[in-house]
Amino acid sequence: MANNPSTLAEACHENQKAPTTHLITLLDQVADQFPDHDAIISLHQTSLRWTFAQLQEKSIQLAARLSSRGVGHGSRMITLMHNQAQWALLFWASARLGCQFVPLDFRVLDRDARDVLFLLDQLEPAAIFVSNQTMANRINNITVDHDHRPFVQCVVSDNEETAIPARWTTLSNIMSEPLLDNPPLHQPENPDDTILILFTSGTTALPKGCPHTTISIGAQGLGFMYRLELGPGANLCQHLPNFHVFNIAFTLAFWLAGATVIFPNFSFDPQSTLQLIRSYQRVTTPCVPAMIHALLNCALPQHGSHPSFEVILGGAPVTLDVVKCCRDLGATRVMAGYGMTEGIPFVNTSLEEMSMGLTTRDVSVGKVFYGGRVRICAEESRIPIHKEEVGEVHIGGLPVFGGYLVGSNNSCYHEDGVNWIATGDQGYMDIEGYVYILGRYKDIIIRGGENISPLKIEQCLGEVNGIRVSQPNLVCYRTRS
Repeated sequence: MANNPSTLAEACHENQKAPTTHLITLLDQVADQFPDHDAIISLHQTSLRWTFAQLQEKSIQLAARLSSRGVGHGSRMITLMHNQAQWALLFWASARLGCQFVPLDFRVLDRDARDVLFLLDQLEPAAIFVSNQTMANRINNITVDHDHRPFVQCVVSDNEETAIPARWTTLSNIMSEPLLDNPPLHQPENPDDTILILFTSGTTALPKGCPHTTISIGAQGLGFMYRLELGPGANLCQHLPNFHVFNIAFTLAFWLAGATVIFPNFSFDPQSTLQLIRSYQRVTTPCVPAMIHALLNCALPQHGSHPSFEVILGGAPVTLDVVKCCRDLGATRVMAGYGMTEGIPFVNTSLEEMSMGLTTRDVSVGKVFYGGRVRICAEESRIPIHKEEVGEVHIGGLPVFGGYLVGSNNSCYHEDGVNWIATGDQGYMDIEGYVYILGRYKDIIIRGGENISPLKIEQCLGEVNGIRVSQPNLVCYRTRS
């Protein structure tokens, strides 16, 4: 059979024009357009809220003070923090300085000290910010003999009476410092500059750094913004960890739309999330499947009308059972996204019958959005196979990074100026161009010469009364390792 291009399992979004404006300029444009709209609300911090104008002003003040301490263009700023308003301030200030913002999983401080030292040696940060004194003490204990010391070591705490360890300061102290002069701030120019570094989970190997630029992370934010038709008045329930791409891409999408990001608690708490979605209008709630089960377990029967909300699922293959659970929670719209730390190019804006293979129980993650590309290839190949055939999912285009921070990897490649990565996920594309994810190739069970997907087993079990398929990880969006 000849390779008819229309039958090949590949797709390219019509808009392949890369953002030409630096991220902080985009955010400043939003702040200038919607100065009085809420940019961030942190309900667990006595309902702390900052408008776009306030976040803009505070980030300028913080950037100036960090600049006077030696933090500038190309410097790396590490955060190990809970979900709190100050994280947003640090993100904006970092972009304003032309720094590389590196949000890390604070749980690494509870692991082997060598894991922390590995990250610090690789990053050599100019500044490090933690949520509390306990984290600062842990870092001090780990780095007691470490040669490199950041210019700034800061505890971000709402408690003004917190005892600060030696060589550390507080964010309030930095913000209150008088400026003898106005240090020049970096003028953002090149959207190809690295502005964000995210790390893979490192479950089977050392975590790998994924540098993102305005082009790659901006394309993800704009993709969500356009596909979800976001605008002022929309609210994001942000209960995902701030070191994951699923969090940051969604947060950017809402900010770029002049919409509001709300932290219900310092980390995922089902009761706090339920309270938020019942108290605000036009709420979007991104969840991994385990979160949906946790929310459903805590939800009480609702009587009468309550605000509508929508759910977008990611982080693991989505089953019909999970979609039904979202409906049981009262979600008016259920969506599915697909991506990885290296890039998110997909979202299905509505999981209706047209996007579900009801005979196969497969749920589509949709079509590529802003700047995205996809192809389904045979294993260890980069040549697309045909639609409806099962193969390995390759994602590419503007939302995909250009390669790992250190070292190389055979899964990453460049073709005709386009970044690509072979995901290691098994899937297929239907005739209409919808993509379906069937799970990881390395998880496939081989029995009697036949390949069996664990997802198919989970799908069948999920339809049996009295059985709920376990999803143990409540916080992790799918990452490569």
